[in-house]
Amino acid sequence: MTIAYSAELVMLCLEEFLTNDQAADASKPKGWNDELIALRARLGLPPYVDASPPPAHPLPPVRQFETWRYAAADADLFPYASLDLRSVGVGVPGPQGTMRDHVFDLVLVVLDADVQDDPSAVADPNGWAGDRVTFRAAWRYYNALLGLFKRVPSAAAGVLPGRTGYTLNNGGTHAARRIVRATLGPARRLSDRRLKGRPNIALTTQVGVRVLEDW
Repeated sequence: MTIAYSAELVMLCLEEFLTNDQAADASKPKGWNDELIALRARLGLPPYVDASPPPAHPLPPVRQFETWRYAAADADLFPYASLDLRSVGVGVPGPQGTMRDHVFDLVLVVLDADVQDDPSAVADPNGWAGDRVTFRAAWRYYNALLGLFKRVPSAAAGVLPGRTGYTLNNGGTHAARRIVRATLGPARRLSDRRLKGRPNIALTTQVGVRVLEDW
C-alpha cells in the first residue's frame, strides 16, 4: 500500500491479532482464546468443552468480540469483549516513513453466572465466593493478554517465526511489516450496572499501536 495506513486498517490488524484461532487452524498465530487454553493447562483447570447452552467454567473462552463500540447490554454471549478506537496521534516523520500512534479501548465483561469456582478451590466461609471467583477470573483474562503481547517466536510455545506479540504478528494480513510496536496498558476492574439482574465484572485496558506509514 502506498498511502498512509488508516485507523480502520489498524483496527482490523488488532482485531485479527486478538481473535486468531490456532486451536482450529494450526497455520494461524495464537489468539486470546489460545492463550486461555494454555493458561488453563498451567493452572490445572479442566479443558473447556463447548455446548449449548454454554456451560459455566472457571475460565471460559471469550465468546463474543466486537469492534468500534462497547455494547455489552446488547450482547448475546459472555464473556464479551469490545475494541474501540480512542485516539489517533499526529504523524511524526522518520527515516523510513511517518510514525503514527493509535490508542484503543479494550473492555472485557464476565458474568458471575458464566464462571464456576476451580474444582480444587477451598469453600469460602464468608459468603462472597461468587464475587471472588469472577474477580479472579477477570484478572486471568488480563494475564492471558499479557502473554499474548509479550510473546516471542518459540517452537516450544507454538509461536510462528516472526510473529511476535509486540508487532501484532508482524502486522498480520492487514498491515504487514507496518506495526512498529504494540503495548498493553494497565487494567482496571469495574462493573457494568446497565446489565441489570446479571452480576458482572468489567475489566478495562488500553492498547497502543504505533504504525509506520509512507511519507
